[in-house]
Amino acid sequence: MVTKLDIDARFRANLIRLRHIRGLTQAELTDLSEVHNLGQIESGARSAGKEAVARLATALEIDISEFYRPIMDDLLKPETSMLRLFSSLPPAGRWFIVDILKAFARFLKSK
Repeated sequence: MVTKLDIDARFRANLIRLRHIRGLTQAELTDLSEVHNLGQIESGARSAGKEAVARLATALEIDISEFYRPIMDDLLKPETSMLRLFSSLPPAGRWFIVDILKAFARFLKSK
């Protein structure tokens, strides 16, 4: 069973990951989102309320569901096979990867 602590941990890990992907500091994301307790949320000292989640998603230009995706710790383990990782993705994630591979194949054919 998934607990509130699991959900909070997933939210925090994805928030930090998405902030880093966008190349933003905590201060920059705070300015964009107007969520002034961002450091406390990322550290786990506070949970993000619905308003904060909505503001952060808007500032990061993502759907809020991105905050609740499974954490892919396995990506960091060299013994993890790509097939196992692919299989562990939700269907939408699998289709996203397939679409990327198709686009890459079309790109290679055009060269």
